[in-house]
Amino acid sequence: MPQGKMVVDLLGEFMRYLFECSRTHIRRAQPDGAEVWEATEHKIEFVLTCPDHWTSDQKARLLEAALLAKFVPDTVEGRSRIHLVTDNDARLAFCLQTEWSAAVLEVCTCAPFLRVYPLIQIG
Repeated sequence: MPQGKMVVDLLGEFMRYLFECSRTHIRRAQPDGAEVWEATEHKIEFVLTCPDHWTSDQKARLLEAALLAKFVPDTVEGRSRIHLVTDNDARLAFCLQTEWSAAVLEVCTCAPFLRVYPLIQIG
């Protein structure tokens, strides 16, 4: 690791690189890509996943890396656009938004991490 750099700094730099590549692609991929980006860049909601067992401190480091990456301004409003979601919650959200969804979800076979939970009304 470079001297004077913390892991969160390196993660922030990597995340910034990915964000810049995404921005460049969106701006270039469509004829109106630049206009679309300009109209939506301050409305982007970021959803970052983390392992279920992460501590509050570890989650705070991930948020810090996202702020270092300049995903959003380091303000209350900016921070409200970054959402930390556990891996299991992300899996469940995926199941609910794909062919696994139904009028009532009783068992979701693509989410074996779920043991007992109440029936969820969809829609």
